[in-house]
Amino acid sequence: MILNVLLADTDATTCDSLSRRIQALGHRVILADTEEAVTAAVAEQTCDLLLLDTCLPTMRDWTLLAQLRDMMTQTHDWRPIIVLCTDDAPDMIAEGLEAGAEEFLLKPVNPRLLAAKLNIYQRALRVYRDLQDSVAYMRAISDNLLDALITIDERGQILTANRATETLFGYRRDELIGRNINCLMPEPYHSEHDAYIARYLTTGRAQIIGQNGREVQGITRDGRVLDLRLGVSEVRLQQQRVFVGLLSDISELKRKEAQIKEDADQLWLLNQRMKMDMAMATHVMDHLILKEALQDPQIRYHLRPAAQFNGDVLAIRRSAKGVLYFMLADATGHGLAAAISLLPALWVFYGMAVKDASVSEIAAEINLRLKQLIPIGRFVAAHIGSVNTFAQTLRLWSGGMPPAYLIDDTTGDVSALPSRHPALGILSNHEFNPDCELIEWQRAQLLLYSDGLIEAQNERGDMWGEHALREVLQHATHHQILEHVLWGLDRHIAGHPVVDDISIVDVLLQR
Repeated sequence: MILNVLLADTDATTCDSLSRRIQALGHRVILADTEEAVTAAVAEQTCDLLLLDTCLPTMRDWTLLAQLRDMMTQTHDWRPIIVLCTDDAPDMIAEGLEAGAEEFLLKPVNPRLLAAKLNIYQRALRVYRDLQDSVAYMRAISDNLLDALITIDERGQILTANRATETLFGYRRDELIGRNINCLMPEPYHSEHDAYIARYLTTGRAQIIGQNGREVQGITRDGRVLDLRLGVSEVRLQQQRVFVGLLSDISELKRKEAQIKEDADQLWLLNQRMKMDMAMATHVMDHLILKEALQDPQIRYHLRPAAQFNGDVLAIRRSAKGVLYFMLADATGHGLAAAISLLPALWVFYGMAVKDASVSEIAAEINLRLKQLIPIGRFVAAHIGSVNTFAQTLRLWSGGMPPAYLIDDTTGDVSALPSRHPALGILSNHEFNPDCELIEWQRAQLLLYSDGLIEAQNERGDMWGEHALREVLQHATHHQILEHVLWGLDRHIAGHPVVDDISIVDVLLQR
């Protein structure tokens, strides 16, 4: 810590000699040759320590010292004052110390003694400034607390109060300091408080002190009664006991408690109704989807919903002639709302597939039903297809879905089958195009998936992507395509939760 030393001496030779010595010790020197310059430096707080010679006129009767100490008291500041003198008479030194001096140095000043004194006050000032910072820090914290903070002594007299106390009770702090804390309490607390403190000091049995807090009442300056939560702790400072109270206004909180309880009861009832609705919806969906049909030997699949209800659905049905019909549908969004949008599509698919309707007819009828039933802005993307094992043909209608992939089991070639139509439920009946692709196969597999697969993100937000999926397909063994896709997906997301439903279907095209 570098000191700014104010040096006031009318002797130019002494000033020059002391200035060089002080600067050699690493400190700065401010010269003043009049009382006005000295008081100005203290008022502007430009100096840390003062060296004042008794040759200054007002130093002879110590008027200047008294004036400087008054200035420091008003600003709650302290700056050491060392008096330079040529006389070490005890009476004179005693008068100077009483007037406010910390030290006396005889002239000519011994260099080692000067260095020692500056070093002592340098350490003292460092401690003092640290203490000032700590006090300012604690005062700032106290005054910015939302709750009232009050300290009292063993007699119940208020020692300190923060800004929130003024706001809460309507008193200025200077009106509270020195008053009994019971001035902030209505009856019966007002009359009982002093006896409570005396009982605690005598027996050590506490009802509030050191506890987690309890509800009490307070009274404001204008007579309003407040509901408060009070916590009190005890601090021992040397031989003095100080009690610290933290007061929170819970008047509004108590008024809201009844409303919160009522809201909680209503929320519980609503939650119970939602559980019942969810249970019924689950029951309907479980019975609507023909789960036993999903065990078809030509189908392998993996479904991973993002919510309790899957916004994706896989439907399988064999016709009376043995043709395999399949539909992988992805409704807008996920959860119950998406699942409900799929109901009309399932009804139509199952009803028409069992009657050997064409894929084009099924797609057109589903589009018509969705257009009639579901709200604008809701739609269903889908792959709808049929596999005729005897004719070794595949018919596929795709709308709004990511491309399907046809993998030749003999050559390993991977061919993309892009979705050529909008999703179902968007176009009117006369705008809808039911045309589907006809694909002949020898021995192959058809991979279908919802966009949740390629849009699955890792913890950095990177999507897996269609390119990564195609890389997996090109290197997968033909009888483990589904396992390879799942391995690639899980490796990418590494446990990160999915935000969209993921469905993967492997259709085996073989006799």
